[in-house]
Amino acid sequence: MEQSVYTLPEYCAAEKVSRSKVYAEWARGEGVEFFRRGNKILISHEARVRYREKLECEAREGREAAPAKQTEAA
Repeated sequence: MEQSVYTLPEYCAAEKVSRSKVYAEWARGEGVEFFRRGNKILISHEARVRYREKLECEAREGREAAPAKQTEAA
C-alpha cells in the first residue's frame, strides 16, 4: 500500500531524484505540488501520481514529435 503523504526525502527516494533537482524544478515554477505543515514540506500521494503522469505524457509527446534518427547503411 502506498503512503498517503511523503516528506521531501521520502519523495526523492521513492522517485529516485535528488532534492536539488526538485528544488530546481520548483524554482522554475514546475515540479510536484507540495504543502507545508509547520516547517516540513509534504507531498501527497495524489500529487506524486499526477506529476508522474504529466512527465510520462510529456515523454510520449516528445517521442512522437521527434522521430528516431535513422542511420544510413554502409
